[in-house]
Amino acid sequence: MSRFLLEVLERWPDQRLLLFLDGAGWHKSKRLPVPERLRLELLPAYTPECNPTEHVWDKVREKGFANRYFANLDDVDLRLKTELALLLDDPVRLRNLTAFPRLV
Repeated sequence: MSRFLLEVLERWPDQRLLLFLDGAGWHKSKRLPVPERLRLELLPAYTPECNPTEHVWDKVREKGFANRYFANLDDVDLRLKTELALLLDDPVRLRNLTAFPRLV
């Protein structure tokens, strides 16, 4: 989780960031270092519809994995990275999936 947070901060170096997290143990760890320009908020329990990641994952699965055969795990990894890169290259599409009106 620490490595992920550092990558997020590197990707948007001049932004103050707000991340919403589910209740996974590694999201709530007291030992998790949280830099000053990053704010972490936990979602209420049992509310996947409020989790933007669920919407991203639905689209990634639908576009990148439905009805496809992968010969090995490396092919799965490559496909996942490709789908995520496509989302990063299309900020409007990503915003439509993750920016809920009540949060903006």
